Amino acid sequence: MTTAENEPAGADQPDTAQQDISAQGDSVSTMLSGRDRLVLEEYILPKFLLLQRWFAAKDRTIERTCLSLLAEIGEGQSLAAVDVVFDGGSHRYLLPLTVVWDRPDQPDGNPYKLATLRREQAVGALIDGASDPAFASRLMQHLRDGATLDSADGTTLFRGSEALASIGEPGEPRLLGADQSNVSIVFGDKVVLKIYRLLRAGSQPDVDMASVLTGAAGFANTPSLLGSIEHRPAGGDATTLAAAFAFVSNQGDAWQAIVKALQDETESASNPEAKFSFPLDVGELLGRRTAEMHRALAVQTDDPAFAVQSTIPADVEAWARAVASDVEEMIGNLERTDLSGGAAEAADEVLFMKDALLEKIGAVSSMAPSGGQSRIHGDYHLGQVLVTDHDLMIIDFEGEPRRSLEERSAKSSPLRDVAGMLRSLDYAAAAAIAEGQSGGAGFDAASRAMRWRDATSARFLA
Repeated sequence: MTTAENEPAGADQPDTAQQDISAQGDSVSTMLSGRDRLVLEEYILPKFLLLQRWFAAKDRTIERTCLSLLAEIGEGQSLAAVDVVFDGGSHRYLLPLTVVWDRPDQPDGNPYKLATLRREQAVGALIDGASDPAFASRLMQHLRDGATLDSADGTTLFRGSEALASIGEPGEPRLLGADQSNVSIVFGDKVVLKIYRLLRAGSQPDVDMASVLTGAAGFANTPSLLGSIEHRPAGGDATTLAAAFAFVSNQGDAWQAIVKALQDETESASNPEAKFSFPLDVGELLGRRTAEMHRALAVQTDDPAFAVQSTIPADVEAWARAVASDVEEMIGNLERTDLSGGAAEAADEVLFMKDALLEKIGAVSSMAPSGGQSRIHGDYHLGQVLVTDHDLMIIDFEGEPRRSLEERSAKSSPLRDVAGMLRSLDYAAAAAIAEGQSGGAGFDAASRAMRWRDATSARFLA
C-alpha cells in the first residue's frame, strides 16, 4: 500500500491528505509497511487516539506511536497493538484493525475510522475492528475453535471453556460500551466478549477473579468465565487481550438505575416518608451480596495469589503511605487548576484542610492491625453492579484502571470495597440532587435523596 501522494504525508499537509491511502491488497500487514506505516504512526494515530474515550493519556504530549501486528485473524482483520510514547511514560493499547470496502456506514465522520482506502474505483476504510460485527464474529469463532495463531511478534491463544462449547451458536454480535475504557460485545443473549484496551503484560485480575469466584468459591452472583484470548511474545509474560463471560439479562447497572429512580421518586413523591421500592430499596441485598463475594474470596486455597493472609503493622503503614500519596497528588492538581465559582470555593476548603487531612491519614499508620487480607474487587461502586429482576450481579474485577497489575492483584482489607460502595451511594444521592436542582426540584426532593443515602448505607453495613 502506498499513500495517494507521491511523497509521504508531511506535517504541513491537510488532514485529508494524511488519511487518503491507496491499498494494494486486503491484508492489514501489507498496509503496515513503508510510507503508509509512517503516515499511520506519525500523523493518523496521534489524532485518532486523542478522540478515543479509552485513551488514558489525553493530558500528555504524544511523542511517537508504533504499531505491532499480534495476529491476522481473517482477510483484512487483525489484532494489533499500538505503543504510545508520551512525555513521562508509555502505554500499550489493543487496536484491532479491519479493512472494509464499499460500506456506506463508514463515512468520514465515523469515530472508528482511521483512514480512507482507495483501490482503482473502489473506496474503503481502515477502521477500529472492535466496532465491526464481522470482526467480532471471527474472534468468537476462533475462541470456540481453540485456535492458535502465530506471528512475528509471538503467539495468540484462544482458550474457550467446555461451557462455551456447550452453548452452541452464540448468536449475532452487538456492540456495547464502545465509548468506555474497554469494549463489550454481546452475542445473542448468551455471551459477552470483553476486549481490553489498555494492555499490561501479566496475569489479568478480571480473568483470575472470575475463574476463582465462579469455580472453587461457588459465588453465583458474578458472570461465569467462558474463555480468554491472550498474546504470548517470544520473550516475556503473556498479555490478556479479551475474555468471554456468560451474558446476564439485566436492566443496566445500579448507578444508572438508582440515580434515575431517585430522580423520579424525589420529583413525584408527595409523602417524604414514603417507602422506597426496588432498586432503591437495595441496601440489605447489596450488603448481602458484597459479604458473599468477600466470603468467597476468603475460601481456603493453596494458591498463594488467593490465600488469605494476616494483616501486620507494616501493611497498615503501607496503606497509610499510599493514601497520603494519593491525597498529595490530588491536592497538587487542585493547586494547579484554575477554577471559579462554587468549584473554586470547594477547592479552597480542601486546600485549607490539607495539613489536617495528612495528619489524620498519618495517624492511621500507628493503628493496631486487625483482621485478614484477601483479594478484593478493588474498584467497587454502583457502576460495577448489574440490576436483574430481583437481584444483583457483581462485574468488572479489573481493579482501578490507572493502577499497575501488581497493585490491582494485591490483597487488602475487604473494608476497602465497603468504603468504595459507601462513597458511591453518597455520590448517587448527590448526582440525583444536582440533576433535580437543575430541573427546579426543591428542598424536599434533596432531603428525600439524603434520607435514601443514610438508610441504604445503614442497611448495607448491617
